[in-house]
Amino acid sequence: MSAPNIVAIAPNRELEHVLKDLVKENSLPVRVYQGDLLEGLEVARAALEDKVEVFVSRGGTALMLQHADMGVPVVEIKVSAYDILTALAESRRVTEHVAVVGFKNVIQGSAEIARLIDLQADEYHVDSALDVTDCLRHVKELGIKWVIGDTVVHRSAASLGLGCTLITSGKKAVLEALETATFLASVRRRERANAIRLQTILDHVGDGVVAVDKDGNIVAMNKTAKQVLSLEDMPKLNLRQTLSKKEATLNEIITVAKHVLLMNRLLIQDDGIVMGAVATFKDVSDVESAERKVRRALVTKGHRANYTFTDIMGTSPALKGAIKEAKSFAFTDDTTVLIVGPTGSGKELFAQSIHNASARREGPFVAVNCAALPASLLESELFGYVGGAFTGAKRKGKAGLFELAHTGTIFLDEIGEMPLELQARLLRVLEEREVVRLGSERVTPVNIRVIAATNRDLKEAVDKGKFRADLYYRLNVLPLRVPSLDERRSDIPLLFRYFVAKIAEHLGQETPVISAPALELICSRSYPGNVRELKNLAERLTVLARDGVISPASVGQMPIKEERHEIENTPQQPKCKGGDVIEVPVNTLKKMESRMVQEVLKKFHGDRQKTANVLGVSRTTVWRKVRQANGG
Repeated sequence: MSAPNIVAIAPNRELEHVLKDLVKENSLPVRVYQGDLLEGLEVARAALEDKVEVFVSRGGTALMLQHADMGVPVVEIKVSAYDILTALAESRRVTEHVAVVGFKNVIQGSAEIARLIDLQADEYHVDSALDVTDCLRHVKELGIKWVIGDTVVHRSAASLGLGCTLITSGKKAVLEALETATFLASVRRRERANAIRLQTILDHVGDGVVAVDKDGNIVAMNKTAKQVLSLEDMPKLNLRQTLSKKEATLNEIITVAKHVLLMNRLLIQDDGIVMGAVATFKDVSDVESAERKVRRALVTKGHRANYTFTDIMGTSPALKGAIKEAKSFAFTDDTTVLIVGPTGSGKELFAQSIHNASARREGPFVAVNCAALPASLLESELFGYVGGAFTGAKRKGKAGLFELAHTGTIFLDEIGEMPLELQARLLRVLEEREVVRLGSERVTPVNIRVIAATNRDLKEAVDKGKFRADLYYRLNVLPLRVPSLDERRSDIPLLFRYFVAKIAEHLGQETPVISAPALELICSRSYPGNVRELKNLAERLTVLARDGVISPASVGQMPIKEERHEIENTPQQPKCKGGDVIEVPVNTLKKMESRMVQEVLKKFHGDRQKTANVLGVSRTTVWRKVRQANGG
């Protein structure tokens, strides 16, 4: 930090020399100029351009600088009683009657001091330099021939033929004034630095801040407040009312200049004494934006939708129809969607795609499996809880998944498995878009879209009393049916090739060649687990592919799941393209393999070589399987 900028203005040459000597002797950061009264005032005004921090002067010049109100403090070089006594004693040698003329701050009390040395002294106070000459003429008319005063008196007395003793200041008083000025400059610098620091902090606070003193006068206002408010808006902040009532108010919503503000008013107190008040406020739109950012920051990577409609593979009419309908649902980004489809058919893939095609795509996608958690845990996960709500609860509480999904989508998978006691609470969320954490009475609004999914017939569950009718109708606003793999068997070759390529890439190996007979067998299989089961099959066959080929033999070694009779059991569609299909009843693997060989052998009219070529096995294997089938 640079040295303080202090200017001393001496009304006479003698004081100028004293000042310069003391500045040099004490290494003080002071510049010294000479100028009396108006001349000194001009010197001071010129110094303002150099950002002077403190003025030092004496007598009338100091008084004039103070009255000029230049925004810079003035330290006055005091005229001590000793200085007055020195001037009086010097005059006593010349006369027994003197007039002491000057500004009151210089000569007051000189008559009393004069009596101590048996000198008659009359005091004459002046208010400006213009009064000095008239005063001295009056003194001369009274027959007084000797005067005592400061520089302006000394100069005027000589022109009137009067004797004069100049009042000078001792070095001690001058040094005291210089040291006071240096200290004052350093204090002002610290105060200015603190003020700049505080203003910088206030200007970088997101809230608007306005502070007033105890009389309601504005003492601080940050950049945000200036951008929102004008001086005419200040009374609307009601800070004078806060001062009069001595009461703070929190979270009050007011409208000022077309801005809806969330306002806090607080008292500024020192040891119980009210010193002022401060108002802090946020634009409500900023509060909502910040809330969205906070909620988004709390969402983990698992709460993101990774898939879009381009990730749904297939060209079958059933699938294309479902995609077309789902895309239309994406544009109504508030309405609840109920996705119905068999296990493994890709219901969450559709849910994520709807979310990513909607206006909520920048928000979170929170997925929860309603069948994976017990009722008590599912409730706390969905709705959250406050600290101490139950044994084992986190001390600070926890936000529920509905809150984390704010401005986004929550996907409730297997909604049909949700316990009845939770269905009532879910219904309230759907109707009111509000949640209440466990152990709390506070209502938290949530802006969410609900997409639910099930592989159950919910209407049948309603009839059996296992699902609330009101919740069913509230969920079933936009129903979407995802087709089973049996309804889109023409997509099997495309899906299988895609899965094999992706799995091979993940494993870091070459994509296996899929033989036509093997693909025929894959297409002929039944897939109760739908696309998920087909993907699992592709993974097993890719891992076990020998010599980089997926053969009919490796397909035949794969176990076949028994059919499950859920809502996914639908009429079979046309067989996959690329060759004939054989029907193999579900049985033990050994009997199924033998039956498969028999059917292919039958197709080629008993030609064992052709049968072996199609199945990718030797003629001996074909012969052995036929013997096993015949009980040999």
